[in-house]
Amino acid sequence: MARQLRVVATPTIVFLAPDTGPVLQLTGYRDARAVRHALEYVHGRHYRSQAFTEYLATREMPAVYEFRDHPQFAVATYFKGYRKPLAILFEDRHCTACARFQERTLHHPDVIAEMKRFLFVRLDADSDRPVVDPAGNMTTPAQWAKTLGLTYRPALVLFDEGREIFRIDGQLYHFHFKEALRYVSGGHHRRYPNISAYNAARREELLQQGIDIDYTE
Repeated sequence: MARQLRVVATPTIVFLAPDTGPVLQLTGYRDARAVRHALEYVHGRHYRSQAFTEYLATREMPAVYEFRDHPQFAVATYFKGYRKPLAILFEDRHCTACARFQERTLHHPDVIAEMKRFLFVRLDADSDRPVVDPAGNMTTPAQWAKTLGLTYRPALVLFDEGREIFRIDGQLYHFHFKEALRYVSGGHHRRYPNISAYNAARREELLQQGIDIDYTE
């Protein structure tokens, strides 16, 4: 069933409607507000008239987050022709999970080590300033996030050789987050059919080396 529903990572929640089948898929952990929005979207059958991203844009969400700097953040707005590993992080001022994500995940030593292998750029998902995406399209962070169909903040999209390889559109704790980075920067996406296959092999590799795997935050 996971293959049929195109589930590539866990945890994943798939919402099914009796008349249309899958109407919403959420990958990764979500905070209470995000889960409530998803439940209201499906229960109210808003999927019949609008995408989840459009529905979220109509919700009242107060500003709760002040953008924070990070030593690995680069300033860049032109990505056409960039062939090396590229990480685009989308945050906004309404993000209830961004502060904790910065403190617990982005500043974890193992994550920082993997971030160094990317051009790692943080964008304000509400911004209208011009950027050029890897395909050469002139856009804005707000429009780019909408075009990508991102439904959560923070959201991370990982590119290699100019194409999207993997995205994190939900909460991941530090181990899975840094392994997602390694999956792309190490070129493991060329060897494994998906990140689930990579994670299984990587888990076995670490355990054989006697390394404890910490799945906690």
